[in-house]
Amino acid sequence: MTVKDAGRFNDVYQFLMTNFHREIPLDEVSAVAKMSPTAFCRYFKTRTQKSFVSFLQEIRISHACKLLRRDDLSVMEVALESGYNNLVNFNKCFRNITSQSPSEYRKLMRAEALAAKG
Repeated sequence: MTVKDAGRFNDVYQFLMTNFHREIPLDEVSAVAKMSPTAFCRYFKTRTQKSFVSFLQEIRISHACKLLRRDDLSVMEVALESGYNNLVNFNKCFRNITSQSPSEYRKLMRAEALAAKG
């Protein structure tokens, strides 16, 4: 990876980390990389071995996991704060990545926290 290439990827990564909570159209993120959407998709896949959409979902679900450890947010609020505006889609993506539902994950985290205290 060249210095220019590393800078480009860093710009894209920083953009995603700042904006993952909202809808990110492919043409917007490809503009950050100064590439066409098609070239960006190829570029991104060769750098990460993941599609742009898969990578973005992993960022969102990782954030959701952090939020689910708190008790002050409903699952729907966690979904919204993680970039999902549809609870069914959030549950499906969450289960695909973690192999459990958001509610199951929260329950497991509570049980582990209690076990650690006890």
